[in-house]
Amino acid sequence: MATEPRPPSPAAAGAQAPESSRAPGGPGAAAAEALALTPVEGQHDHTVDDKGRVSIPADFRQALGLDEGAELVVTRHLKERCLRVFTPAGWEAFKARAAQGDRSLNAAVQRVMVGSARRVKVDRLGRVQVPQVLRQFAALEGKCFVMGQGRFMELWDTNQWDLTHGPEQYAELDLSDLDA
Repeated sequence: MATEPRPPSPAAAGAQAPESSRAPGGPGAAAAEALALTPVEGQHDHTVDDKGRVSIPADFRQALGLDEGAELVVTRHLKERCLRVFTPAGWEAFKARAAQGDRSLNAAVQRVMVGSARRVKVDRLGRVQVPQVLRQFAALEGKCFVMGQGRFMELWDTNQWDLTHGPEQYAELDLSDLDA
């Protein structure tokens, strides 16, 4: 599978949140929150190591200001066999949007996504330890990829992706409006 990572947006390039700005309500908290909601895009091939660790792509870490010890929230996807990864600010914003939506959707988000969410820390090599229960859910072992989805990331097992999102899954879509 060929991948071409996209560079961070010009506004995000080189942006780093100082340690003091990461505490909620601390100095620079608004700037840290804005940085944490910086969009990330692209697909990066990685491998889940024997300890369940996955590297967060360097350009994602830079765009999101993730240094050693930074916290991320990893949880199940509601409809797909993959994991979603949020910054703490992104996670709180996601939960707030869900709470304002349809009651049954909010209940599902609470039960499945909030109920399975785990906070993990970025290590000095830019990796996070994905809890075993979440790796099992997403069938994450060996080859995987980290995909930027705007304000969050997804972790996919390569085989699982091919089963659910191979080109044949989209063969019937009318793409004529996109081919301008």
